[in-house]
Amino acid sequence: MKREGRKFYLFYPSFDKGISYYWPDKDGGFKNLFLEKREELSTYLLENCKKYLKEFEFFTNMPPYPYIQKGEKGFIFHIGDGGRWIEFEDTMNQFVAGHNLDAWIGNAVAMNLGSDLLERLDQTLLAPRVRKEAKRYNLEYPIPAGEGLITSDSFTEKNLSRIYEVAGLSGDVKISRNNGMQKIENQNGSVIIENQMCIGRGFERWDIPKASWVISKIMTFYEM
Repeated sequence: MKREGRKFYLFYPSFDKGISYYWPDKDGGFKNLFLEKREELSTYLLENCKKYLKEFEFFTNMPPYPYIQKGEKGFIFHIGDGGRWIEFEDTMNQFVAGHNLDAWIGNAVAMNLGSDLLERLDQTLLAPRVRKEAKRYNLEYPIPAGEGLITSDSFTEKNLSRIYEVAGLSGDVKISRNNGMQKIENQNGSVIIENQMCIGRGFERWDIPKASWVISKIMTFYEM
């Protein structure tokens, strides 16, 4: 079964200033499925959590971490000393939360786990995620099904400059278009839209979570 991107009716996920991950739907379908399958999901996601902590070189990846704490409406993965955990429970349509995740890598792990959860609940959905290639991190946001390049009149360098500056990145932004591709560049990195994917490349260290917020806002141009 082919997986495709989907529009998020509230906010697209990001992990700048903590993890922000809301259900993509507004009818409560994902929330109800989560409550129904939370036992199965907790076991599945814990194994994925171990994998991401190792792959992303999170600074505490030794026993007893990570370990799980289950509750009536969700579960928590404890991933380090000092009360560092990732929580899965519906709270005002947001279903992933971090606690004391002072390193952005912890929030990146939380975002990937949120995407794993969604894809486990819906076999047709392709969710955003962070991928590590060698020492680089790429941000991959699937374009919603039926969409292609951004055609909104609001998709301008001036408007993007404001978004980048709010995120704390350089507002000197250039948009280029060539052979079915759109590219947004500044001194921090590039965002490339092609082949049904919006990908952030070349961002480093704390610019990576900032870029996740920028891309989450770029995705909203598909609503305009």
